[in-house]
Amino acid sequence: MGGDGTTTAANATSDTSYSAGTGTSYVAPQIAGAVALLAEAFPDLTAEEWAKRLLASADNSWFSSLGVPVAGSVDFGNGVTHAYSGEWGHGVLDIASALSPIGTVAVLSGDNVVTSNRTSLAESVLLTPAAFGDGLTSALSTTDIAVFDSLNRGFAVQGSDLVTAPRPSMLPKLLSSVQGPAWGVLPSYREVRSALPSASDSTGTISLVNSAAGLFDTAGPTAFNARASVLSIAHDTIAMVSTQQAGPMSITAMGFAGQGAVGQDNGVAGTGINVAWGGEASRVSLGVSYLGEQGSLLGLGQNTTFGLGGGSASGTAHLGIDQMVVPGFEVFGRLEYGVAKQSGATSGLVTSLSDVQFSGFEIGARMNNILGDNDQLGFSIAQPLRIENGTMGLQLPVARTADGTIEHRQSSAELAPNARELDLGIDYKVPLQAGHLKVGLQYRLDAGHIQGASAAGAAVGFRQSF
Repeated sequence: MGGDGTTTAANATSDTSYSAGTGTSYVAPQIAGAVALLAEAFPDLTAEEWAKRLLASADNSWFSSLGVPVAGSVDFGNGVTHAYSGEWGHGVLDIASALSPIGTVAVLSGDNVVTSNRTSLAESVLLTPAAFGDGLTSALSTTDIAVFDSLNRGFAVQGSDLVTAPRPSMLPKLLSSVQGPAWGVLPSYREVRSALPSASDSTGTISLVNSAAGLFDTAGPTAFNARASVLSIAHDTIAMVSTQQAGPMSITAMGFAGQGAVGQDNGVAGTGINVAWGGEASRVSLGVSYLGEQGSLLGLGQNTTFGLGGGSASGTAHLGIDQMVVPGFEVFGRLEYGVAKQSGATSGLVTSLSDVQFSGFEIGARMNNILGDNDQLGFSIAQPLRIENGTMGLQLPVARTADGTIEHRQSSAELAPNARELDLGIDYKVPLQAGHLKVGLQYRLDAGHIQGASAAGAAVGFRQSF
């Protein structure tokens, strides 16, 4: 390796004289000083590793422009190679690059920098669904995690850098507030049953539908909050629903299978039963359901760094109430509460996952004939699916020793978010010519269960049949 080989220092001609000199005699102490700087900055590395960093980071970008013949290339490991020439070696000393990460920065899962599994920092970030809010982000924000470059030097990053909690988009659910019943938007079961072809007799019906959301009346017709139900985790779903009537009581059984939110390998399936009493004026329903997920926990996916096991199983209790107070005025409420249990061995930085409790609810009212015949005004307050309790055990890398041993700190992260999203909604529907006009307003307090992330929106829709 070479250096600029130039120094300026006092000389002996007078007490105010300085002179500059250039030569290999000056390069040698520059290189030695660079090693001393690396030793001071990285005391956990060996002398061999300091030398590798200097050589692998040397500036040889000028070889090609000046026609310097390349004699060969050195492989320093983990994808780091560096060309050298017979005359100039690896190039010119670049101490700033030697002190910076070299190659790919990765999270290491294991006990030694040489034998550990490496996952690039970009691929290690865990994307949390809205139900988890800012829980994991907040839990990891007060701790540093060691990540390692390709030459196994550790650099500290804030733990929350490994977790992303995106705010959910308002537009899809806002638009659904002014649409008619559409599969996946969250029609109530009564709407599903009345709108779909089915085989029926005097005591019951059986239907095939392509959405599991809303099959237990988990939201009212005025709501646009499919996210309030754990069943909304299932996407592109095929569901079979059967209802049997026994006097004022109806028993609904269902089974469904589909795809989760994480990807093609994230299959979901479930079943459930619901018992309801009453009719159109007054109705109370109680139900239980089971939801199985492959490779995820309540929509939380995994990666090599955060290995959550083989999947999860969730059991949920559902309660629904519809009550007509007076003709033209009805109140409704939906509540879900459940527990999800992870299955299979955790891996990467995750050492354990406790059972996770979750909830979702919605209450509201509907009024008819407010300003004219057959118009309808609706109000709702909803809490989307939210983690209420749960803990993730973690083994976090924090440093390494000179022999390559990775030092870890045991930690636990509370999964419950710090805030609770509440969706305040108003919608108004009025007949217009051969169709109807619908206006929806929504205000989200602490959207995505993230404190301070509030938002508001409005939508207008017109629907007409031909």
